[in-house]
Amino acid sequence: MRERQAERERHGSEDGLSERTEEIRQHLTSTSESFRQRLLDWVRIPSIAGDEEHRRALLDSAELFAEYCRADGFPRVEVWPQGDSNAVFAEWPTPGGAGAPTVLVYSHHDVRALAGDKWTVGDPFDPFIRDGLLYGRGSSDAKAQALMHL
Repeated sequence: MRERQAERERHGSEDGLSERTEEIRQHLTSTSESFRQRLLDWVRIPSIAGDEEHRRALLDSAELFAEYCRADGFPRVEVWPQGDSNAVFAEWPTPGGAGAPTVLVYSHHDVRALAGDKWTVGDPFDPFIRDGLLYGRGSSDAKAQALMHL
């Protein structure tokens, strides 16, 4: 009980949450629908790696993520051709300049071709939500993770 009281006093709120934590919670709540829509739109792009037929879709996928980065305020966003795919480079320099810490986020936006009858819940690029879960190729690996960093 004493530890809980110390936690409250340290964070300045009855439930132990700092003001900043509450701001983050409110932001996540207020942007969740926008995040969901972005993810649905991105999953609709059949960004299948290693398939010549979907090479343009890989570029479309990279360009859409770059658009999201720009919309969220990244001052430098570039799409770089990388072999058969495209990488997105987004940079947000810190006010501290060259001496400030660097954070690197590395992910991917492509998916692998389906193996036979492995996908049995409809069109893999027509995402849908069932029982609170989003189904669609790339929705969890790794488009959602990439979006979470924005």
